[in-house]
Amino acid sequence: MGILKSLISMKYLAIIFFIFNLFASCKKDSTTDSSGTIIGLNPIWSNSVTDDGKIAESGIIRNGVYYNGSIVIGGRFKNDRSLMILNTNDGKVVWRWQNYPTKTGNRDIYFPLQINSDLIYSTSLYNFKISLSDGVDKWANTFTSGYYNYNNFFNNEIYTGNASFGNENGQAIGVYKISYNTGKPEFLIPVKVDTTGKLSGTSYSGGVPFAYPFLSNQDTMLSLIVIDPPGTGYKFNLRTSLYNLSKKTWVYERMPLFDGSIGGVDGKPVILGNYMYVCSGAGFAGFDLLTGNIKWYTSFPDGGVPSSFLTSTPLLAEDKLFIQNENTYLYCLSPSSGITLWRQGIFGTCSHMAYLNGVVYFVCGGDGKLYAIDATNGNKLWAIPSPDLKISSQASFDRYVGLVPPQNGQKGKIVVTTGLNAYCYEAYK
Repeated sequence: MGILKSLISMKYLAIIFFIFNLFASCKKDSTTDSSGTIIGLNPIWSNSVTDDGKIAESGIIRNGVYYNGSIVIGGRFKNDRSLMILNTNDGKVVWRWQNYPTKTGNRDIYFPLQINSDLIYSTSLYNFKISLSDGVDKWANTFTSGYYNYNNFFNNEIYTGNASFGNENGQAIGVYKISYNTGKPEFLIPVKVDTTGKLSGTSYSGGVPFAYPFLSNQDTMLSLIVIDPPGTGYKFNLRTSLYNLSKKTWVYERMPLFDGSIGGVDGKPVILGNYMYVCSGAGFAGFDLLTGNIKWYTSFPDGGVPSSFLTSTPLLAEDKLFIQNENTYLYCLSPSSGITLWRQGIFGTCSHMAYLNGVVYFVCGGDGKLYAIDATNGNKLWAIPSPDLKISSQASFDRYVGLVPPQNGQKGKIVVTTGLNAYCYEAYK
C-alpha cells in the first residue's frame, strides 16, 4: 500500500512539473507591434552601473570595447564617473577605473583604440593606456588638445592631429606620433591651416582632426583632414592633404572637400581601399587618398533644406555605408557612387552604430530606444525602450552600444546602459 501511495504521489508530481514547464515555455521572450518590430525583449542579464542609485552621467564611453569575455562600459562610483568592465556571461564587475588626473575637462571617450590587451583613448585633455585585463594604468599624458580623439594605430605607434581650440600647451598645429610603449609624443610635421579667423566667442582657428597613416609602394603616407575656421556660425571649411613621410614631401596640400556652406564636422572618417569617406554638416563625400580628388559627394535634405549636422560616424559593412542624419533618417549608401540604397526614419541624434550578421544596432537619442535595423533593406527589427523608464524618466538608454561577438556557435550579444543599469540582450541573429 505504501508503494502504491508513493507511485501516485510521483504521478502527481510529474503532472505538476509538466504543467509548470508548459507555462514557462509559454512565457513570451519578446513583444512585437503590429508591423512585427520587437518592442520588448527580456535581457539575458542586467547589473547596476552606479553605487549610489544616482544616474551615471551619459557618454563616458561611446564605442564598445570587448576583451576576453568582458566589455567596457561607463558608470558611476564613489560620486564620480567610472569606467567599468563587465563579464558578458553574468554582468558582474571585473574592475573599475577612474584615475582621472583632474575633475575638469571633457572626459568622454569617443573612439577608443583596442590594441591587444590594452585600451588607449583620448579625452579633451589627456591620453591614457590601460590594461584591459586588470584596469591598471600603463601611461598617461596631457598631449591632447581640442576635442580631437580620432587616433590611428600604425607600425606600433599612434598617429593624431591637434587643434588650437583647447590647446592648453600651445602645441604647434600638425601631426604627432605617440609611442605605444611609453606614451611620449613626437611632433612629425606642421600643417597649413587658416589662422586668420576664429570661431566666434572661442580661440578656435583651425586644426588637424584626423591623420591616417598607410603604406603605398612601400612608402609611409599620411592622409590628413584639415579644418579651417568658419566664415559664419559653425560652417567650417574642410581640406585634405597627403604627406609622404618616408620621403618627407607633400604629395598634395589643401585639396577642397567642403566649402563651409553645410555645417560643422562630425564623426571619424572611414576607409575602404584607396578611398576615405568623411562627413561635414549635411554633406558626405568620398575621395581618393592618393590624389585628393572627390569620388562623389552627397547631401541630406530636411524638408528640402540641408540639415545642420550629421550625427554619426559612418559605419562601413557589407560593402555599404551607413550614416545617421539629424533630419531623422538612417541612410544606406553605395561606397562606389554615394547613391542612397535605402533610408529609414529614426528620431534624431543617435549613438555610434554596431554591425553584426546583417543587422545594424544603435541607440537613438531622440526617443532613447535601442534599434536593430536590417542592413539589406532598412526594415526595423527592434525598437526597444529602456526598462528603467519605470524608475526614472531620465533613464533612457545612453548613446552607447557594446557588441559581444558570437561564441561557440551561439548568437552574439548587445550591451546597452541606462545610467542606472547595464542590460545584455541576445543579438537578433
